[in-house]
Amino acid sequence: MDFIFQDILCRYRAVAELVTDNGTPYIATLNELKSKYGITHIRISEYNSQVNSPVECKHWDFKQVMFKVVDGDALCWPQGFYSALWSERVTTTCTLGCSPYFATHGVHPVLPFNIDEATYLVPPPDAILTDEDLLTHRGMEFAERQLDLNALRQRVHEACLAHMD
Repeated sequence: MDFIFQDILCRYRAVAELVTDNGTPYIATLNELKSKYGITHIRISEYNSQVNSPVECKHWDFKQVMFKVVDGDALCWPQGFYSALWSERVTTTCTLGCSPYFATHGVHPVLPFNIDEATYLVPPPDAILTDEDLLTHRGMEFAERQLDLNALRQRVHEACLAHMD
C-alpha cells in the first residue's frame, strides 16, 4: 500500500481507478485504498502467461539489476530498490527513444552526480553494455545519493553551529 500511495498517488496525482489482476496482495491493499480514498479497483482475469510474458520479461532484468545494486545481499533490497528504479526511469529505452522520466514529465532529468564522480570519467566499457549492465551501473551511482545527502546534512549542521557562536 505504501508503494501505491507514495509512488503513484502522491507522485502523479489521485486516480479514480486501478486495474490489477486478482492477486491476493492487490485485493487487500486496494480494498483499503478504496475505503480511505474512494479508488475503484477493477480486477481483470487471472494470470495468463502468454499475455503477461512480454511485460514480465523486463522484471527479470530489473531483478538482476537489484541483485547487483545491493551486492547480492537480498536483505538490502528495500534500500537498493529506489536507486535501481530511478536508474531505470532515467535511462533512454529503445522502445521510447527517450527515458521514461522524459516521457512522463516532458523534461530531461537532472542527475545528481558530483563532478568528480561524473559518468564520463568512468573508463569506457570493453564491449557494448547490455541494458542490465547499464542499469546496474546507474543504480550503483544512485545508491551513493544517501552518502551525499548525509554529507550535505552534516555541512549544513556545522554551518548552523558556527553561526550560533
